[in-house]
Formats: sequence, structure tokens, C-alpha cells
Amino acid sequence: SGDWSADNVYSWSTDGLAWTTSNAAPAFRADDCVAAFGRFTCVRDRHLSWSDDGSSVVHELDSGGAGSLYWSLAVLDDRVITVGRTGRRSISWDGLQWDEDAAGDMASGEELFAVAAHGDTVVSVGGSNNLVVGTSHDRGVTWTDQVLLDAQYARFGSVVVHQGVFYAGANNGGLGSTVLSSIDGDTWTPIPGAPVSSLLGSVNGVLLGVSNNWTANGSYAVLYTSPD
Repeated sequence: SGDWSADNVYSWSTDGLAWTTSNAAPAFRADDCVAAFGRFTCVRDRHLSWSDDGSSVVHELDSGGAGSLYWSLAVLDDRVITVGRTGRRSISWDGLQWDEDAAGDMASGEELFAVAAHGDTVVSVGGSNNLVVGTSHDRGVTWTDQVLLDAQYARFGSVVVHQGVFYAGANNGGLGSTVLSSIDGDTWTPIPGAPVSSLLGSVNGVLLGVSNNWTANGSYAVLYTSPD
């Protein structure tokens, strides 16, 4: 919670309803957490935090600074892949530390905000005044990067897998919210009329997304669902 360097709060639950604060030293904000290697793994700055059961958390307590932030995690059976600022992509083979030389960074240095995996294909998305996609067909080791659109304020902020298809949510450079879909991670097709700017995930066969709506009195979020 709070700024990237603010103290964070970790909580755990056995049923998703009642939550208990974890026994964890204050540390930098965690931006994403996943279940991998039989433990919970969280990306925090460029480093990892982990927990066997959620009740206590182990941190790497040093910080690489704001320029080294990782934003998102994707889990494959034998690795965790992360993406972040300046096009950085790394792999963890154990959920405890990053191998920063195992995955190729984006040469253009565009910020990558999200990553998702399906089978051997991994997709990373982001951008700064453009919509950028990076695709790997060898489980995150080598990547092909492309720019789908150049427009002021445009960027991808999320990517998820739903029924075997990749979906990426974007702010489309002043043109409104945009969702694009891809079967293979290489070719992307806009979904007409999709009002969602951020995709949350796929739960029980339903794709979840939100949009931020602005009024004279402030903003509010709308939750959308789609079965297909």
C-alpha cells in the first residue's frame, strides 16, 4: 500500500473472507503475488518476498530504487517470470531470487506493466505513449517485441489468459479504453465496444475487467464481466 517505498501490510486467509495480518517486517510495497514452488512469492522493488503459509514473510530488504521496479509475475511449472521498468524481464527458478540474465530485456526500454503465460507462450505488455507487446514462445527466454500503436498517453496496463486466449487491456491514447485479443501472442485483434481499461483475470469461466469513469465530482470504477 502507499508509495513504492512505503511500508507494506501482508495478510493471509484460509477462506478469502477472514484475514489475519502476517508476521512480517515492514518492507517496500509488493506489486504482485503468486503461488509458486509450494510457497507464496511476491515481487517487491526488484527483489522477492516469500512465505510458506502466509503467516510470516521473508524479505530481501535492500532496494534497487524506483528505476528497477518489477510490476507483474507469471507462473509456469518450473519458473516465475517478471517484467518491469525500462523493459526489464527476469526469471526465477526457485521463487527466492531472480536470474536477471535469463530473459531478454526489451531493447527499446519501454516500461512493461503486466505479463501472462499459457503453455509455452509468455506475453508481456506495456508502453509509454504507445501500445507495446513482447512475446516469447520458449517460456520467457527469448522475445519478439512489437509496437501496435503510437498515440499520446497510450499504454497497455494488463494482460490475462481466458479460455486459452490472451486479452490485453489498454488506455488507447485518448481514444478510450481498448481490449485486444490474441490466440498466439503475435497477432492482436481489437474487440469492438469493449469499455474495459484494466483486466483483472479469469474466474470460473468469466473474464473480469474494470473501467475508470470521470465526472465533475470525481471518478468511479465499473466492474464488467464477460463469458467469452
